[in-house]
Amino acid sequence: MKLNGKTAVVTGAASGIGRATAEALAAAGAHVILGDVNAEAGEVAAAAIRERGQGADFLRLDVTDLSSIEAFRREASARREHVDIVANVAGWGRTEPFVKNTPEFWKKLVDLNLMGPIQVTRAFLEPMIERQSGKIVSVASDAGRVGSLGETVYSGAKGGVIAFTKGLARELARYNITVNCVCPGPTDTPLMAAVPDKIKQAFEHATPMRRLARPAEVADAILFFASSRRCSSAWCATASPCSCIRRSSVAMLCSVQRTNSRRVSTSSPASRASRSPSSRRLVMSNISRCWPSIAAMPTS
Repeated sequence: MKLNGKTAVVTGAASGIGRATAEALAAAGAHVILGDVNAEAGEVAAAAIRERGQGADFLRLDVTDLSSIEAFRREASARREHVDIVANVAGWGRTEPFVKNTPEFWKKLVDLNLMGPIQVTRAFLEPMIERQSGKIVSVASDAGRVGSLGETVYSGAKGGVIAFTKGLARELARYNITVNCVCPGPTDTPLMAAVPDKIKQAFEHATPMRRLARPAEVADAILFFASSRRCSSAWCATASPCSCIRRSSVAMLCSVQRTNSRRVSTSSPASRASRSPSSRRLVMSNISRCWPSIAAMPTS
């Protein structure tokens, strides 16, 4: 997957999945603009990419602050002709019983995990619409799909990201802009390092491969959706609402072909392609380049 000549914005890029995503996109040829509230770590991450002969800049970004987002957008636009890819990776959470949550805690969770992706996406959207080209990829969570004990409001915020992705995908398909989200399970990030060992062990036990995901594995999924080889044209033409990685290391894509086939006229070429075995094989062929272990999974 080559992204030569593309410019990508990655939020939360100072560490964890965000940094791994910035590295993956840069390695694929994109010039990456890293955004993070942690300026020191962000500069280090950008410098490490440049040392490998790849393009990267760091700009401080607080995804909960509209003025910070606007300043980030202006500076990114000044440095690069346009932004082709937006990867919303910044997020935060903490395990705590819902009855012990404070309103301030709720607000922080929603502002970072839901409003952050919404606000950053909106900041870069209009030029994409004008060019009729763009890729938006957000990191949600498996918690947003099935819930998570001790992460009730976090689960709600991440579920909001999934719903936001589905709705925006339908709106932007006409402009040749794809919108997807990735839903990792427990992943070995700095945020996970703060989780008590007993809970981490429970996460590992609940994961089929009996280990936490690695940030680079999640970054590979983001790279896939940021590339032109994300899926077959028929699959994306109907605004492929959401693709998820469930339980991290065991990658599973949630096919929306059956849902999409009901939205398209049964006589249209897109509808016939979405139902045809050859189309499904093409989708899985593309996917298997990223995750060979699921090449044999059915697509319906």
